[in-house]
Amino acid sequence: NMNSVDEFFDEGTLVLLTGVTGFLGKLVLEKLLRCSNSSIAVLIRSKNGVSPQERFRDEVMGTPVFDLVRQIYGSHQLDTMVADRVRILSGDLLNENLGFSDDDIEFLQNLVSVVIHCASVTDFNSAVSLAVNTNVWGSQELLELSKRMKMLKIFLFVSTSYVNANTNLPVCDERLYPLTGYNAEDLASKLSSIGASEQKDFKKVLSSYPDVHSFSKCLAEHVLMARKESVPLVVLRPSMLGATYKEPIPGWIDTLCPAASLFLFSGLGLIKVVPADRAGVVDIVPCDFVVNHILSICTYLGDKSQKRGNFDAPIYHAATSFANPLTWGDATDISVSYWGRNPSPKAKSEASVEFIPNYKYYKTQFWLQYEIPSKFYATTSKFLHSDFHKKQSDRLNKIVDKCKNLNRGLKPYLDNEWVFSISNTEKLPVTEEYAFDWSSIDWHEYIIIMTYGIKKYVLSERTKELTDRAIEIDRILARDMLLDSTGFLSDLKFAIFSSYNVVSPNSSHYFHKKTRNSVLNSHILQEVIEKVSLQKGIPERTLRKESKEILNTMEARLRIPVLRPVGYLFRKIWRSLYQRVEVDQSIIPNLKKLSRNPKVSIVYIPSHRSYIDFLLMSFVLFTYDLPLPHIAAGEDFLGIMFVHSILRAGGAFFLRRTFRGDLLYNTLFREYVMTLVSNGVPIEFFIEGTRSRSGKLLKPKLGLLSMITKCFFNGKLDDIIFVPVNINYEKVVEGEVYPSEMLGIPKTKESLEGLFKARKILKEDYGRISVKFCEPISITDFMEQNDLGGAIDDESTRRHLNLRLSHKILFDINQSAVWSAVGIVSSILLLHRNGLSKQNLVKMSDWIKCTTIEKQEGFNDWLLEDNSLELVERGTYHIQNVLTNLKGKISACDNKEAFIVLGFYRNRILHLFARESFLVSALYSFGKDASIEKCELVKRAIFISKLLDIEIIYKEDPDVEEDFEHTINYLVDQNIIVINDDIISINNDDTHIEQYYFYASLLWGFIETYWSSVLYVYNFPPDGISQKDLATDIHQFTIHLVDNRTIHSMESSSIETVKNTVNYLVYNGILSKEEEYMYISKEYSGEKLEDLLIDIALFRRRNNHADTISREEMMKTFGDIPLQSSKL
Repeated sequence: NMNSVDEFFDEGTLVLLTGVTGFLGKLVLEKLLRCSNSSIAVLIRSKNGVSPQERFRDEVMGTPVFDLVRQIYGSHQLDTMVADRVRILSGDLLNENLGFSDDDIEFLQNLVSVVIHCASVTDFNSAVSLAVNTNVWGSQELLELSKRMKMLKIFLFVSTSYVNANTNLPVCDERLYPLTGYNAEDLASKLSSIGASEQKDFKKVLSSYPDVHSFSKCLAEHVLMARKESVPLVVLRPSMLGATYKEPIPGWIDTLCPAASLFLFSGLGLIKVVPADRAGVVDIVPCDFVVNHILSICTYLGDKSQKRGNFDAPIYHAATSFANPLTWGDATDISVSYWGRNPSPKAKSEASVEFIPNYKYYKTQFWLQYEIPSKFYATTSKFLHSDFHKKQSDRLNKIVDKCKNLNRGLKPYLDNEWVFSISNTEKLPVTEEYAFDWSSIDWHEYIIIMTYGIKKYVLSERTKELTDRAIEIDRILARDMLLDSTGFLSDLKFAIFSSYNVVSPNSSHYFHKKTRNSVLNSHILQEVIEKVSLQKGIPERTLRKESKEILNTMEARLRIPVLRPVGYLFRKIWRSLYQRVEVDQSIIPNLKKLSRNPKVSIVYIPSHRSYIDFLLMSFVLFTYDLPLPHIAAGEDFLGIMFVHSILRAGGAFFLRRTFRGDLLYNTLFREYVMTLVSNGVPIEFFIEGTRSRSGKLLKPKLGLLSMITKCFFNGKLDDIIFVPVNINYEKVVEGEVYPSEMLGIPKTKESLEGLFKARKILKEDYGRISVKFCEPISITDFMEQNDLGGAIDDESTRRHLNLRLSHKILFDINQSAVWSAVGIVSSILLLHRNGLSKQNLVKMSDWIKCTTIEKQEGFNDWLLEDNSLELVERGTYHIQNVLTNLKGKISACDNKEAFIVLGFYRNRILHLFARESFLVSALYSFGKDASIEKCELVKRAIFISKLLDIEIIYKEDPDVEEDFEHTINYLVDQNIIVINDDIISINNDDTHIEQYYFYASLLWGFIETYWSSVLYVYNFPPDGISQKDLATDIHQFTIHLVDNRTIHSMESSSIETVKNTVNYLVYNGILSKEEEYMYISKEYSGEKLEDLLIDIALFRRRNNHADTISREEMMKTFGDIPLQSSKL
């Protein structure tokens, strides 16, 4: 039944507001003027001969914080409103009765219903006596006056969260902690009259608090609580007051908290080293949120129908450390990144900050970077007898002293980590207009806004206005792992001096020895050795020796010291190859927390499109202080001299491509993996099994996944956390060799010579990489969500869970795809195979860009940076070796390799258009001018989606059949199709017909491959075909159809798609196996296979898009196709 804030602060409410010339007070006044009808009495003292009225006019109303309310009402009307609603009272907290006149006191006693006491001495280095007299006794004087206020509903005292800094508790609650060893009033009385020289007598008490301000506020709380009597007192404790977040203007700030001071001095290039752990928590609150918090508390408590005497004086924290923690390192990195792109003209050097947790090492660095240059310059200036150099030397000394004092002032906040409970605050009702949800703060956005505010309002510098797009671009650029400004030899400093101190048990010699013994002595291995010995007549001793040799070849030997120089090399390589390596860090704090649990194992599962993947993953985990994993790698790498030793030291363990039929090897590998997982060792493996040469995700391989989950099923772990990772490449380094491999040319075997030859890639530009960590998947949660919490001993249930889990992992990886210019341009060129003008390419790209941003599927990181023309130029630049530009038309070169390259980049975003493509392809299959009942269209869309189910992972639950209702509505909204009385047809206007064909074209290459595969099977010889040769024969047949232009999509020549069609044919019972040969199954030996062939053919690309021809004519057409194959 509580009134709204607006209703509480109505025309009949008079608010007494102190501290109106301060940062928080101005914002409270602005909000009351803009959003309420209450009257406000403000206490202002005369200062340096300036009257309260003049100070109010210049220091309050003359600030930018009132620009919004001035814009709403106009200057004249605002002046009138202020004259009517605001009464300026001359007074001073240090005077008796606050220096009010008798008339003012009578006015306040009779009319004030709300007191908001913001005034205080906020200078952290002020004299103790001034702070105590103002913050303690001045507040007590206001409390005494409040006791005589007849209408008083609430007295809100603004304190600070750091009043309990002396308790050293892990979490500070919203309550008054008792003081030990002294009485607050007695101590405040003594301190109110001491001089600076006497402060040292109270050093022990003062040193328990970060600064004089928090200490005096602590005393004030105790004095006010003791003397409140019937006053409805409430205390609000904000932490560090930061710039405004949302209103009245983002970024406004005129007082620097400790964090803001660090942001400012780092931006000016003055602070380079900080004595702190970058992982320490900093607590900053947007000041506008605090204002909303204040007004909501006043409404909530002042509106309660309770007697004053029963008021329990609640305390509220305005703090973020509990609900939305932020680290010093992250906050400073974001601020420094902003300064790097928006440098201050006043800056002395480039913005950069290095956090040094070891104080002795910090002092050494400070001495090297500050003290020595300062002293050397001072000595040189004396030697030169130059007045100019003498002045410059004095300036440098002042800067050094200022930096030293700032770090000294920051040290209590940097050394300590306080977490402030918000249990009382969470009970307060929150409205949109008066929001203060601390968990809703987007820290990257807010720190950028705060740094922008420091530049604009503190330094008074002109700067580009912030927009949502600018903030998002900054967020993307700030993720760049290679972006640092630590100066000369930064890569060497990263590798050698990086503070990687993660406890990695898997990197110790003891762990390796323990793991070996555990594997070699396992009872399962012993049983297998006995079994193999009996079966093959090989002595057990020989088999045990062989087991040791296999394990020697297989096992990883992680060595952090070896990785440091390698890290230096790779960092240099990344800088040479890539413009940026962006890492989305939002999941990393959670991964750090999970990695500290010994009964949980973390399994990283990245996408696999390049050999760079597992090198990059280790580099990322090292950079962000996460335990390095053991990585499953193929034995192919053992053939590369020296390199395999480095990979092994990096955590790689090696497995054969297949070990079917080798029971000993199979058992050793299983025991090794399960021993690692059971001991909580992080694991990394590629669920696709091999690199995807087609750009899209491959069918998952379940072998390694089932070994890992078995550890959980056997009760060796409380949980296993799977972390899908999408490594998005703008351009892959293997891009030139993938087309030939897709055309059936065997890949070159890995060797040192091949690696040496590959050094030429260091001269290429491969654009950007974006690493997206997906939300971790807990196997316990996954089982509950899939109703699999019970029968985990059943092998079929385990296999079902592994299948569902593998699909979930791949789905999450796909959902983290980053839209790229290369993918968009490739998709358009695959539609316009004869080429199109740059103007039309830009126009089509602009439509796709707008559509993708609107769809909110995938990530738009790389789309936000460029306009549509820049997007096209970037996209064509990265695939220029497969493009031609003749007579103003951009097109792919007329060869299969070029179209396979375009298909590779198109396929990386294919799943994000899957539903639209299925539905449009279904409509396309009915003919150009067809009008189709919705149910018939959906039926055909379901057919094509099931046909290509293995190709495109686009839905979270593979067992749920798509109804396409939402997709139909979406395409209708986009004006691509038209629906009348459940009859659907194409919108034939020029703009939307091209968009229609775009969706259809995304599937043409796959449809052609499936059609050629079924056509090949349709012409099977009666004696069948060897299973080993089947995929190769279908592939050669498809290439033949491409060469004679029966198939118009050259990318259909991909061997990966052919292999998927074989899986489709076997899985759906079209082909059956007898011994080593494949035959058409009895079920499909008649018209059923012919029906399937025709059904697929309806979706094929037709040059004239003619209406569907008859069955007989179609089969005759198939009969005219020349079948060149050794088997046909």
